[in-house]
Amino acid sequence: MQRVARMIRETSDRELQKNFDRALQEAIEPAKEAVRSSASSELPHRGGLAAKVAGGKFRVQKQAGGVSLSMTVGKRAGGNYDLRRLDQGRLRHPVFGGRKWVQQQVPSGWWTRPLQQMWPEITRKVNGAVEDFARELARKAR
Repeated sequence: MQRVARMIRETSDRELQKNFDRALQEAIEPAKEAVRSSASSELPHRGGLAAKVAGGKFRVQKQAGGVSLSMTVGKRAGGNYDLRRLDQGRLRHPVFGGRKWVQQQVPSGWWTRPLQQMWPEITRKVNGAVEDFARELARKAR
């Protein structure tokens, strides 16, 4: 896998890279929708948290060891939401007036649960995209 990752980085064939990136996006898209749906249904609606998180921006990154999916949610007082803590069921937020901060319990697993359920399918699609890339690169090298 690391050898293929290096080949992806080092290839000068932009069309091949675009096709690979498109395949990754297609593999990850159902996971994005599942996380959005989970955030929308499980996180608190009061104060707009569920809508803000469900409307967050996803980013897919290619790395030597595989692919990572991250999410950014809009700025608020004090910076971005701590999505890792939020997935663990902990939300730190200011109370009215913004001078005092409290920690609130929220449902945990809104991020990890849908991804764990979809993991076998995501893995199959990403591995398929990597194999297609390697095959096409080998074909063009001949």
